[in-house]
Amino acid sequence: MKQFFRPWVLLFFFLAMSCGAVQDAVTGDLEEQIDQTRMLVFLGLLSDEGSLVVAVDDASVEATPDPLQNIWAGLSNMPRLIQHASAETVGGKVYVIGGINPGSGGTSDRVDEYDPVSGAWTQRTKMPSPRYNAAAETYNGKIYVFGGQIRTWQCTARDIFGNCVSSGYRNYTQNTTLVYDPATHSWTTETPMPAGRFGAVAVQVNGRIFVMGGSASNNNEEYDPATKTWTTRTNVPFVASFSTAAAVNGKIYVIGGSTSPYNHVYEYDPATDTWSAAKTPMPTGRYYTTAQVVNGKIVVAGGYTNAAKNQVEEYDPATNTWESKTALPTARYGSISMVLAGSEFLVIGGNISVIEKYDLVTTWTPVQATMQSARAYHAAAYYNNHIYVSGGFNGSYLNTMEILDLSKNVWRSASAMPVPRRYHASVELNGKIYLIGGHNSGSGILDSVDIYDPATDSYVAGTPLLTARQNHAACVQNGKIYVFGGNTGGTYATAQNSVEEYDPLTDQWTNRKAMGEYKDGPTCASVGDAIYVFGGRNRSNIVLDRLESFDFSSDIWSLNQNMATARQNHATVVLQNRIYAVGGYSTTQLSLVEKYDPTLEQWIPENPMIEKRNGLTAISANNRIYAIGGHNGSVYLNNVEVFY
Repeated sequence: MKQFFRPWVLLFFFLAMSCGAVQDAVTGDLEEQIDQTRMLVFLGLLSDEGSLVVAVDDASVEATPDPLQNIWAGLSNMPRLIQHASAETVGGKVYVIGGINPGSGGTSDRVDEYDPVSGAWTQRTKMPSPRYNAAAETYNGKIYVFGGQIRTWQCTARDIFGNCVSSGYRNYTQNTTLVYDPATHSWTTETPMPAGRFGAVAVQVNGRIFVMGGSASNNNEEYDPATKTWTTRTNVPFVASFSTAAAVNGKIYVIGGSTSPYNHVYEYDPATDTWSAAKTPMPTGRYYTTAQVVNGKIVVAGGYTNAAKNQVEEYDPATNTWESKTALPTARYGSISMVLAGSEFLVIGGNISVIEKYDLVTTWTPVQATMQSARAYHAAAYYNNHIYVSGGFNGSYLNTMEILDLSKNVWRSASAMPVPRRYHASVELNGKIYLIGGHNSGSGILDSVDIYDPATDSYVAGTPLLTARQNHAACVQNGKIYVFGGNTGGTYATAQNSVEEYDPLTDQWTNRKAMGEYKDGPTCASVGDAIYVFGGRNRSNIVLDRLESFDFSSDIWSLNQNMATARQNHATVVLQNRIYAVGGYSTTQLSLVEKYDPTLEQWIPENPMIEKRNGLTAISANNRIYAIGGHNGSVYLNNVEVFY
């Protein structure tokens, strides 16, 4: 399908341009050109390359990438379309302050609080006056907002009768220092800047806030919140308007901006009030970018030069090098960004209202300590900074239990299990390790439960399952143990959908509502009020990508977003309220890892393991994931990888 513009639309554009937007002296030609470009884009008459559009073939337009195929994931939209706002994070909440509506062109005095856990937006106390292109920084739990612009629509010419014949926006540059206290949701005014400016950056180092550039200047001024005084410092080496900046190890890095070629990088040392020589330039020159520090590196996202950018590039001050990262799903400029919990990079607003979240690249690293016995189809549980690995198979059925002391990174042997087991499940409950069901070469499929006490290094027999089973999953919820699926005859043809619940107060197993699908080799994980059951193989010999969840408050099973990769005999663990599906088997052994966000109902790819692992176990501990043992298609494994 083709879309054509109408002549009246073009006429409207040139009439609008003839009215003109009146700028004051500090705005310069750059902003006027950008405003005109926005009008062309708004009317649909300007392509990304800057040429007028006569016809557009929808089929030729590249679709926006599915964020779940990247490491980016889309969140709920902002409650308002806003650009060139200020934002800071205090107490785990994001505060979006002021900005300009790219559609209407009006400035805003709104303050919107975003809770990334619930996804909820809340309006807070408005600023004393609206503004956009202000600089902001957080210090001592308060948000400092410096300068910016107020834009108003005014009559610019009148006829002899006093009628307005020309009108447009006029920008008023501000020098105010406004302070927002999220604890009381109140604003106060402090000492104004020596000169008004907009498009500056603000960075805090050692209790001082440095406001740099802006208003086509290279000014550098230091604000002391304790004394509420300003001090002039050494100027930025270039005109730093609409740049971005961040501090790493006490140094401030000013990056990009509207001075051609838009890729500057300079380092400022507040201790000596000196600037470095130019650093390695940013690969993609741009302004109107946003940046955050992650693990000692500066991540720069989006921006603008002739068109909105989606590039994400990471600067390492230690090596003075740049690395390209996964691009934003949606190109944007004039946006804001935040880092949450040291691992999530949020990009908010800009010329679109969408929020996108970047799950920062993490790595798998070999653990030097290896198990004494290679094994797969074993079970593992965590208690008191120790990982307990039991049974499994390595050509022979194993009755050994090995314990990894995470504080020392050392394995040791525990007392042998009463019977060898493979394809069993293991959980910790009330300081005891439960070994549930499985298969034994002599007894076949087991209904027995053995309970290991770490304090005494001994076992006692527990109440047996109602149904003997192997290759099942087990999880703990609300002080009870739940067992899901598995098989009762040694093959997928006898896969089960039954669920059993163990109550330690009564020492009894009872049947609960069955799953919707028969599953041999599933896994489970508990988050909030629900237990999630992943994958497995059904009675038709199909490896499943299916995810079901059971809500204990309603006693209802629900279908959730399927995994990207079908798998069985994998592992699942919970880390920071996300569920990681690790390894397993599909049509071959897997090293693939993906994580599920129950709040967003989304799967996000993660870095794969170093080793392919089928029949592994995984444990989440100390903000890390440990992947243990398994079979890689050739040999049984005794090694461990850690993900963090």
